[in-house]
Amino acid sequence: MGANPIRILCVDDDPFSLEQLRRALTQVRGDFFARCLDSPRQALASHLERPADIVISDLRMDEPNGIELIAQMSAAEPDSIYILLSGDADLEAALAAVNEIEAFRFLLKPVDGQLLQLTLDAAVAELNLRRLRRISMLSHSAIQRLRAGVIFLSPDFRVVFANEPAQEILRDSGVFEMAWDGALRAATANETRRLHDFLRALQSAGETEGDGAVYRFPAAGPARYVAASIRYHCGEHGADGSFSLVLRDPKLARASEEAIATALSILPSEAKVVRGVADGLSVEEAASEAGVSVSTARTYLKNVFLKTGVSRQSELVRLVMLTTA
Repeated sequence: MGANPIRILCVDDDPFSLEQLRRALTQVRGDFFARCLDSPRQALASHLERPADIVISDLRMDEPNGIELIAQMSAAEPDSIYILLSGDADLEAALAAVNEIEAFRFLLKPVDGQLLQLTLDAAVAELNLRRLRRISMLSHSAIQRLRAGVIFLSPDFRVVFANEPAQEILRDSGVFEMAWDGALRAATANETRRLHDFLRALQSAGETEGDGAVYRFPAAGPARYVAASIRYHCGEHGADGSFSLVLRDPKLARASEEAIATALSILPSEAKVVRGVADGLSVEEAASEAGVSVSTARTYLKNVFLKTGVSRQSELVRLVMLTTA
């Protein structure tokens, strides 16, 4: 189990049905932590004290029933995902679940394991989208003031939010664009494959040491664009990983060494190397541009990591792009 598993709260006042659901959840792939309660009131108190990411509740319970329970839960925690279970194929109840409380899914008991897996995968993807939308709304004004382009992406690489500089890049750059279905892509098929390979690597493995989470265009030579990722959430198998990209627009002047040194409180000699790395150069290329050896450049970067509190080259690139934008 990871450090931040998806928390699932299961509620059913029938102990036998609750145990069936608990066993089904043990077969589900993913980074989940499930708590099962047979008391709707106890479940409500638990959710209000520490909200679950996903709530799976039986429909027909006493005081309150499933619809009443989820209505109270969602009023307090609208971003959580709510799933209703029922032993009856009750169309009227299913419609009420969808229309009255906007339940994410309505499933019949006993739940098929494969269907439960698909439902939870979809629930995690929806959970990430809701969180990304909330972040975009909370930080909208601050993000809009940046000169760097910021794009929030869904797990399937669709654009959830783009600030004004990012919208201009998508519209006019000839490098990145948004397809008719909202998917982020590059201007050519080959470059789109390279971009999507980069995004998939982030989803499956997360940020790695070095510059593995920095995308540059073109792949070789002076970079016209540099995109540094920000991981948002990723489950055990990575399929639900949502993230954002920070794009540097080449029409903007390169950040000066003085601006970088001032923004990061580092030495001018260190800023020379950082400037190259922030432009998408490898450590070797940045060292050559700064006129120092590769070992000296690596020493400078280690010092900068300590001074700024970052631990990866990609984090340093983001920091430069955001603080000097």
